Amino acid sequence: MKAVQRGLFSIQKRGLMTLRQTTTDVELNGFKISAVEDEDQQAKDNNLLFLHGLLGQGRNWRSFALNDVISAKRNVYLFDLRNHGESDHHRSMTYRELAEDVVRFADSKQIDKFSLLGHNLGAKTAMTLSCLFPDRVKGLISIDTSPKSFTGDKAQVKQTLDGLQKIKGLDIEGKTRKTAMDFIQKSFSDPGIANFVASNLVYDEANDRKFVKWCVNLDAIIGNIDQIVGFESSLTPYQGPALFINGGLSVKVDEAVYKAVFPQAKVITVEGAGHYVHTDKPKITIEAIALFLESIEKAK
Repeated sequence: MKAVQRGLFSIQKRGLMTLRQTTTDVELNGFKISAVEDEDQQAKDNNLLFLHGLLGQGRNWRSFALNDVISAKRNVYLFDLRNHGESDHHRSMTYRELAEDVVRFADSKQIDKFSLLGHNLGAKTAMTLSCLFPDRVKGLISIDTSPKSFTGDKAQVKQTLDGLQKIKGLDIEGKTRKTAMDFIQKSFSDPGIANFVASNLVYDEANDRKFVKWCVNLDAIIGNIDQIVGFESSLTPYQGPALFINGGLSVKVDEAVYKAVFPQAKVITVEGAGHYVHTDKPKITIEAIALFLESIEKAK
């Protein structure tokens, strides 16, 4: 097990303090997992792991997570799940495997207990981890994601697959970043979606960084789509505190679905927000997260 600090990631102002972010790679039996963290981590009692959504990566959460309200009182880690960001690729991608990756990373950092915050793919990973390793989890926060399988929703599965296939079909390998961006912008007229897709472009070190490639493993994601849209119904319910923050404009799920797996679940709705609650209504979302974390941290 080897941890490698790979230098300054970026510098941002946080109040009167300078926030230094580094990427930590942890090699776990030859399989690398990456996470962005505060280089100036202090001996804080509380740890919070952010788990991104499908096609996302930890760095997408920097401006949201690394602020005085959330990170001043706790160590924050912005995780790259397998087949995403700077973490390694693997053909298999079940939620149990993703959860075990997170636990192994925490072990390598000597983090015994932690809170989890996830969105989409990351939220279902966090839910699975909470059920499998309840003694490690102080609390769970899910952003607009329910503990529900959508494998039977053929329309949603097709829509997700079509989007992934559309990205995979873009001929960006071996192209300059400008050419790749042109392809993406022509295929996705919405600037927000185009920029999100483009965030998965990285320079190819094998070609002296002249050309780009995808950092996301589209083949593995497409091959595991049934796992990704699903959710394991036989998990032992997590008895700890859980907060589900849903967008008022998003898909409605009955509260009983949450309570079946998370008996202590608190479900709140943020009006005017869609699936990306944290970007649609960041202030309200941050306040809800901070209140929840403070309540469970005081109780421990």
